[in-house]
Amino acid sequence: MKKTFLIFFFLFFIFTLSLAEKVTDNVNEYFLKNGLKVIIKENHNAPLVYVGMWYRVGNRNEHPGIYGIAHFLEHMLFRSTKNIPGGDITKTLTELGGMANGWTSYDTTAYWEVLPSTKLDVALNIEKERMINALVDKIEFEKERNIVLSELNNNRNSPYSILNEKLFTEAFPGLPLGEQFNFDKIKDLENLKFEDMVHFYRKYYNPENAFLIIVGDIETKKALQKVKYYFESIPRGEPVENFVIKATNRSTNTVVVNGIAPAPFGTVIYYAPPANISNRDFIVLSFIDSIELVDGLGYYATPDDTVAWNDFGGKNPFYISEMIDEDYIRTQLPVLKNKFFNKERIEYSKLVDIAGLIGGMERRGSYRLYDLLMEEYKKITPEDVLRVINKYLNRTNAVTGIFDVKKGKNTYGLQKVAEATSPEAISEDQRKEVINVDKEGSLKELIRYRKEVSDILKGVQEATSRYLKDLLDTTLENGLRVIIKERHQNELLSIRFSVPAGIAFEPSGKPHLAEIVSYLVFDGGPFVREKNNLSIEGASIRKDLEIDYATLSIDCTSDKIAETLDMLSKS
Repeated sequence: MKKTFLIFFFLFFIFTLSLAEKVTDNVNEYFLKNGLKVIIKENHNAPLVYVGMWYRVGNRNEHPGIYGIAHFLEHMLFRSTKNIPGGDITKTLTELGGMANGWTSYDTTAYWEVLPSTKLDVALNIEKERMINALVDKIEFEKERNIVLSELNNNRNSPYSILNEKLFTEAFPGLPLGEQFNFDKIKDLENLKFEDMVHFYRKYYNPENAFLIIVGDIETKKALQKVKYYFESIPRGEPVENFVIKATNRSTNTVVVNGIAPAPFGTVIYYAPPANISNRDFIVLSFIDSIELVDGLGYYATPDDTVAWNDFGGKNPFYISEMIDEDYIRTQLPVLKNKFFNKERIEYSKLVDIAGLIGGMERRGSYRLYDLLMEEYKKITPEDVLRVINKYLNRTNAVTGIFDVKKGKNTYGLQKVAEATSPEAISEDQRKEVINVDKEGSLKELIRYRKEVSDILKGVQEATSRYLKDLLDTTLENGLRVIIKERHQNELLSIRFSVPAGIAFEPSGKPHLAEIVSYLVFDGGPFVREKNNLSIEGASIRKDLEIDYATLSIDCTSDKIAETLDMLSKS
C-alpha cells in the first residue's frame, strides 16, 4: 500500500531560474561600409540562432499602379534566387531542423530564420541572396501572382473585409493606409509587370535601407566577421526618401454596408498619433493599449497618422471617451501598470520574441529607445490617460462603420474567388510544383525523405543533449523528483508541476474523476486566492489534463519563487 502511495504522488517538477538581464542588455550594433546596420545579441540558453533581415519598406511605399507590390515581393523572395534553385530555401532549412518566415506590414518587410547556431552561414547566405540575387524567373513571377490574387480574393468576401474596405477608404482616401484595405488593388496586381517589381526591389532592397538582427548561441566577433564576408561587398544603394504621410482630409462620417452576416456589427476608427517616442500622446496611447486598460481598444502604430479602434455589436456604436469612467481609471491604472511591468520582466525568453522586440524598436528609431519608453510608461498618470482618451477616442475624431444584415445571398467577390481557385486556373507546372513524385520515382523519393527525417532527428537529438547536460536532477526523501535548469536571460521563473493522475488513472465506472480532482486541487480552496495574487503580479498560470499527467504550469518573476513553491506545497 505504501508503494502505491509513493507511485501515485511521484511528482515531476521542473523550474527554470533566470538571473536578471534586460532584453536590451549585451546588445552590440555595427555599421558595415555599405551602410548595413548589424545588431547582435549573444544568448547561450540553447544551441540556436535567429537571423533576420528587416527592410524599411511596406504598404506606405506603394502608389497607384503598384498597390499590393510589397506583399507580392515578399512572396517572391521565398522562390528562386540566382544561386538557390526554387524551393531549396525551405528544403535546406527543413533538413537542418530550422524554421523560417516572413511578413509585410505598413512600413516594414522582414525575413527570418531560426536554426542550429552551427549553421549561421546558411541563414546569412539565404539573406544575402534575397538582398541582391532574387527575381530571376518571370515564370515564377506569374505563378506567384496567381497565389497572391487567390489569397486576396478569398479574403475579399468576408464581412469584416468588406466593412474595412469602405471604412478605411473613407478615413484615408488615396493614402496607403486606406488603400491597403482596398480590394481594387487586385487590378494593380493583375496588370503589374515583372519590370515594375524589379524596379521596386532594386530601390528598397539594399544595405542602406535594411538592418540585420542576429540573436543566439554565437560569438559576436566571429558572427560579425561572417556578416562582413557575406554582405560588405554588396553596393550601398540609393538613399530612400524620408517622408511622413498626414491624413489631411479627416472624415467624421458613418459608413453603412449591407451584406450577409450572422448579426449586425461595426467598428469605430479614430485618427491617432504616429509612432514617435518624442510624442507624449503616442507614449500614453500605446501604454493604454499595452496594458489593456480599455477593453476592446486597438492601436495600429505607424510612422504616419494612423488609427486606434474599437469594435461593437449591433448597429449602435459607442465611443470610448463617452464610456470611460474616471474612478475606474484611477483605481485600475496602478494595478494594471504593476502587472504590465512584472510581465515585461519575464516576457522575452524566445529568440524570435527577443529579436522581434529589438526589430520593432529599431523601426521606431533604435532598439535603445526601449528602456526610455519603459521609463516614460512608469511616469504615466491617470490625468495623462484621461487627457489622451478625451483628445483622440471621441466621436468628433472618428469614422464609424456599420455592417447591416440584409436578406439574400452575398456574392461580393465570389466570381473572382471561383476564377482563382477553380481547377482550370491551376496550370500544369503548378500541379507539378505541388506534387513532384511520379509512380516510378516514389520509392526513391520515400528513401530520400526518410534520410532527411533521420538527419533532422539526429540534429535535434544532439542539440537536446547539449541543452540537458547541465541539469540538476534529484529526488527528495518523500519521492518528489526535482529537475532544475538554470538560464541567465531575464527574470523568468518557469515551473511545471506534474502529477501522474491523468485520465488513464480513472477507476472503471468513474469517468471525469481526474478532471474533477485536478479542478479541486488546482482551482479550489485557498489555491484560488494564491493564484489570483500571482496573476495580478503578471504571472501566467495554466492547468492541463492529459492521458497520463495533470500539470500546472506557472511563469512568473524569479523573486516569486518562495511564495510559488509554498503555494504548490499546500496544493
